Amino acid sequence: MRRAIPAVGLFLLAPVVGELLLGATSGDMVGQLPIMALLYGGGALLIREAVRRAGRGWSSILLLGAAYALVEEGLLDQMLFNAAYSGDYDMVSVTHVPFLGIGGYGLLSVLAVHAVWSITVPIALMEALVPDRARQPWLGRTGLSVTAVLFVLGAVVVGWGSYDDSHFMAPWPRLAGTAAVVVLLVAAAFRIRPPAPGRSTRGAPRPVLAGAAALVLTSGFWLVLQPSRWGVAASLAVAVAALALGISWSRRSGWGPRQEYALAAGATLTYAWIGFGQTPDVGSAGTANLIGHIVLAVAAVGLLWVAGRRVRGTAASRPRPGTGQRQHAEAEHQDAERDMDRRHVRDAEHDLRRGEDEEPRRVQDGPGRTAARLPGEDGREDVEHRRGVHHAGADAVDDLAVVRGEQQPGADGLEEDRRGLQGDRDLEERGAAGSGRRLGGHGEVPSPACRQWIFCTVPVLRRRRVGKRQERQGGRHYDDRSERGGR
Repeated sequence: MRRAIPAVGLFLLAPVVGELLLGATSGDMVGQLPIMALLYGGGALLIREAVRRAGRGWSSILLLGAAYALVEEGLLDQMLFNAAYSGDYDMVSVTHVPFLGIGGYGLLSVLAVHAVWSITVPIALMEALVPDRARQPWLGRTGLSVTAVLFVLGAVVVGWGSYDDSHFMAPWPRLAGTAAVVVLLVAAAFRIRPPAPGRSTRGAPRPVLAGAAALVLTSGFWLVLQPSRWGVAASLAVAVAALALGISWSRRSGWGPRQEYALAAGATLTYAWIGFGQTPDVGSAGTANLIGHIVLAVAAVGLLWVAGRRVRGTAASRPRPGTGQRQHAEAEHQDAERDMDRRHVRDAEHDLRRGEDEEPRRVQDGPGRTAARLPGEDGREDVEHRRGVHHAGADAVDDLAVVRGEQQPGADGLEEDRRGLQGDRDLEERGAAGSGRRLGGHGEVPSPACRQWIFCTVPVLRRRRVGKRQERQGGRHYDDRSERGGR
């Protein structure tokens, strides 16, 4: 059940943003939210699931949102063709387009309301609330089937209710043309590829800048949108500029969930302040509507705050949609392996430097530090032991080169055997002197004295990192010295 919580949230959030926050429906009509959610929430959820399963991006969501707008306002309630749909204003005769039989003002308003605020903004906000599942499907087969049934039920309720109120039916050529446009929009939504982040050398804008730009552009769109040809032209220019800016930003390096959330937040704040000046089409006006909208605006700000905190810790950029979850998991696994390799290399280099620094000092220790002294007592044995340490240190450098991919293991077999014999003799002498345990299995930890020397850490590094990598690649790295040391 917890997996379906984001889906239920989107199902209810879509009508809240699309109707209540806009002010088209007053706050005292919140009891009708489940009925409104059948069409709004069902459509938003189906669009989101289809796009994420197909690996498409926000452009596809916008196109499907435009198709949803034409389905609701062109085929169901037919507001685009009915001049008497609302008694307050006529959206067909104003800026009328003769060969289409619709008004430019009404068409642009419908597309903006539904494609952006009824569909795209709720999806972006809900994905910001669950950033770890933002690109994953939220529904299974049963959930998709139930959502589709609810959407169809909502379409029947809206279509039959609208016809029962006005008894208006648009001519069939206009309905057929609208249906054809819907099919074209749906096909284009699944044909278009999302822009790949990082194509532009310029960096992505900060989330604050993106949110401010969204607030300014969306507010400017509604301010200049007037029932006149100049108003329609000006608002269309603002919409095209906003769309071009969004596409350009999404191609920049560093574009990610935080910027996407910022755009949705700016658009949500626009609806919050515009709703104060709207006269509701459904519900009561006056003080009740004002109080209800204040509550909705405060709730919207709180939702944005929670979503902003959740999305703040996400990565700056996402992998390109469509690469698939398996490829994304493999990429994350490779990144983790590279990080582990770097840590092991850094630790081995640190041990190598510490061993070279402490070796002369330990030779000069007094008789009271016999456990930390070198195996030999005279100068010749000290020279021989230092020579063994030198060989072990050189072997560590070779191991580091293997880990970094600069050298293939086993390239110099004779030199490897000579070093292995020298390392075995050093280990046996240290074991006889009681200065530390010999290395056994993979899980054995060297003694504190033995841990100071690099030739004790080299077999561990070789067995755990280099050997495992060679076995995964199909070849077995034979380390004779490590086997003899293990015995």
